Amino acid sequence: EFGSDSTYELGASLTGGSDAAGYALDVSRYATDGELSLNNDSNRSSFRGRVDLRPNARWDVRLSSAFTDSAFDFPTDFLAGMRGGFAPIDPSQGRKTREWVNGVDVDWAASDRVQHHFGLGHAQVRDDDFDPFDRVPSDSAESKTRTHEARLRADYRMLLDTEVRKEIGARFTF
Repeated sequence: EFGSDSTYELGASLTGGSDAAGYALDVSRYATDGELSLNNDSNRSSFRGRVDLRPNARWDVRLSSAFTDSAFDFPTDFLAGMRGGFAPIDPSQGRKTREWVNGVDVDWAASDRVQHHFGLGHAQVRDDDFDPFDRVPSDSAESKTRTHEARLRADYRMLLDTEVRKEIGARFTF
């Protein structure tokens, strides 16, 4: 799909499988030049995938992963204020973000009345904010900021199917 401001969005997905295994893949790309004529580009590329395995009636295994790479440029210095009628003059400030998420989930039915769930997950996000020194009157210095966040998830649940359904479990996030 193409639109105003040189905007486009493309994507493709593929799914399939059987009772024993399945998969899903998705890729996409979005980009635009933005509404402003100076430093207002934005783009995002993403990939997502999942594999489901069911080797027998008692086991289910799910593997998933997602990756996103995005960037957004934004002018910040407006003469006489943002709504002052003047064009933006900071040509190079922006943010780049990378996100990576992975997970494994396993379900095991030990019997008709006892089920176990094990899960592991990892998420990582990195943001880079940047504003290099530009030779414009309102810019006085270069600035860079990097934020990095990582999380690890581990959980276990046991489901007891008795007269009253009970769930026992623990979840840890680091």
